[in-house]
Amino acid sequence: MLIFLSIPLLAFCFIFIYFYTISSYYTKFSLRSSFIYSCVLWNIILVIITEFLNIFSAINLLSISTSWAIISIIFATIYYKKIYSNNTAIKFTSFAFSTYEKFSLLGIGLTIMVIALIALIAPPNNGDSMVYHIARVFHWAQNNNINSYPTHVFKQLNHNPGAEFIILHLQILTGTDRFSNFAQWFAMIGSVVGVSLISKELGANMRWQVFSSVICVTIPTGILQASSTQNDYLASFWIICFVYFVLQMLKRKFNYNFAFMTGLSLGLAFLVKGTGYIFTFPFLLWLSIVGFARLRINFFKFFLIIMIVALSINFGYYYRNIDLQNTPFVKLVHTTYDMNFLLLLSNAIRNIGLHFGTPSVLLNKWIFKIIELFHIVTGVNLNDHRTTIYGNYGAYHIANFNFFHEDYSANFIHILIILSSILIFFKAGMQKSNKKLLYYLLFTISGFFLFSWIIMWNPWNHRYHLPIFILFSPFISVTLQKNSVINKKLLLIALAITVAFFICSVVFYQISKHFPSKEETVDIFKRYNLMTSSITNSPKELFQELLLTVVLLLGIFIVFYFINDIAIAISIIAFIFSLPWVFYNETRNIIGKRNIFNTPRVDQYFLSKIQLKEHYKRAAKYIVSKGYSEIGLICSGQPYGNNWEYPFLMALKHFNRNQFRLEHVNVENLSSSKYKKYPFNNFTPSAIVYLCENYSEQLQPKEIKFKDIIFLRKFYSPYISIFVIK
Repeated sequence: MLIFLSIPLLAFCFIFIYFYTISSYYTKFSLRSSFIYSCVLWNIILVIITEFLNIFSAINLLSISTSWAIISIIFATIYYKKIYSNNTAIKFTSFAFSTYEKFSLLGIGLTIMVIALIALIAPPNNGDSMVYHIARVFHWAQNNNINSYPTHVFKQLNHNPGAEFIILHLQILTGTDRFSNFAQWFAMIGSVVGVSLISKELGANMRWQVFSSVICVTIPTGILQASSTQNDYLASFWIICFVYFVLQMLKRKFNYNFAFMTGLSLGLAFLVKGTGYIFTFPFLLWLSIVGFARLRINFFKFFLIIMIVALSINFGYYYRNIDLQNTPFVKLVHTTYDMNFLLLLSNAIRNIGLHFGTPSVLLNKWIFKIIELFHIVTGVNLNDHRTTIYGNYGAYHIANFNFFHEDYSANFIHILIILSSILIFFKAGMQKSNKKLLYYLLFTISGFFLFSWIIMWNPWNHRYHLPIFILFSPFISVTLQKNSVINKKLLLIALAITVAFFICSVVFYQISKHFPSKEETVDIFKRYNLMTSSITNSPKELFQELLLTVVLLLGIFIVFYFINDIAIAISIIAFIFSLPWVFYNETRNIIGKRNIFNTPRVDQYFLSKIQLKEHYKRAAKYIVSKGYSEIGLICSGQPYGNNWEYPFLMALKHFNRNQFRLEHVNVENLSSSKYKKYPFNNFTPSAIVYLCENYSEQLQPKEIKFKDIIFLRKFYSPYISIFVIK
């Protein structure tokens, strides 16, 4: 089956050659810009293929491989006619890299290759992926279309499908989910290339363009996301592409080609994730302000092209949502309300505070106290119900558990670099000499504040911030390029203040234990004391933690003091601090006792919810032993149904290589209307699987009725039960 995977890859190669050679007659493309253009066009073609085949319910191996073969032939023919007929060959530009650039590119390459290994060996196992990201890909492939189907997990239907379209093609072409993680991995490569181009547009030379890529590739959240089937890195990549094309339009004369590419990248950002609307809006506003100032009324034709193209890409997705729920967009359940300036400031500060989470309980407690003090002074409730999600993770906190988990990992070093760069930018007066960089900074920050205005605080907001951290990479590089001299006196003062801060915080922490905060604050820390053994109030362990922190600070100081080049110093620190996230991904680690090499693949699906593993595997064995091939599914968590469907599917495939069909039954949400359509109207299961969350035997039903047929419970466990026809 791997031979089929080479067809879309071949198509990408021909598209890249097209942009790099033929288009250079009209616009001078570099290797990097050709890569960005090729990524956008290739993904647009993928969306068109998917939507076109969906009309005929023909999403299968033959149709997809044939479609990509046709695309390859088309671009190969164009290349042959335009290039070889003129006796012109591809000419690649030679590069002369400095020592720093060579070692940085080597570090970037090694990081990407290690993550590629993880993406290849480890299966998808993120919580959202198990519930709906990858689960819906299974149903699309089974149904040969991407139309709505009856499901208890409504997110499988109405959430943005752009990332899953790519995964759908990968799974159908290879017959496995082994390459599913590569969608995000490829987005990481694209983002690394994209930020270097944005840095170039903002005035960085080659050295600092490479530096911006170093900052991008070492973002902890990005490292963890790049080997998963989440969609945050893909959304970030298309946002980066959109911003790059916006800068191209601002730099050069407005023309239809740039407007078209801007619209394509904007549409892809919309198609992948809802945050694409939020983070692209400020830059679209920037483009509109400048465009109207330059062209007046004539700008609107370019604006219309951008918006029509962007919305057209999403037409199929919008249409299916309107048909299902009478609105094209996902109904956001985690949006703020009754917002005002102080609530906005509170949400922004708490979102920033998420990235100050460290393995240090002491430091986390101190930062929490600072944030709490701000709320006391301003009179804003730290856990205001208008801006805060309450749930399994309780009130606002800065936790050190799950530090290497892709949903909760903080970007501590990078938030410090960002804040320091902003301070340096204004201290050096760059806002007067580099207006373009100033506007870039303001609109990037505007995206963050717009996010804080719309989205409630929750403990997994870290990953939603990934586009902001990537967008800041070019700003950091251009700012530091103009201020690359290290002031060693200030460095000594900063170190002394920092060490004093940590010493004082020990005393403060010990005293603060006798003066607890509000009851909910105490409760949340008690909860996390129980959740992780690393949280402790032991004076001995606090001293050890303080000592380790001081040693790390001294190490950072030595690097900066003896290396006069700030780019080299920060790159060394960024690469070193990124290593734990590269090698010790909590759900896909490669150095632990149980790692991706010695853990059975079927077991790795359950690493984020290990309590399900044995129950799901026993249930799958039971289904296979009885020979059931038509399987109904009930998720007990209606109407949202956050049960883990995909690991059960993979357990079934692990024990049974034969084909089986699985459909949701007794659905009560809006998707139940799809039972009237083929093939759901003639589906009668031979067994029904009931997924639940640690239900006792008394809480689970003893029988289930579907289409007037009674199914009795024959297999029970707290998380999954099986019912068969009476």
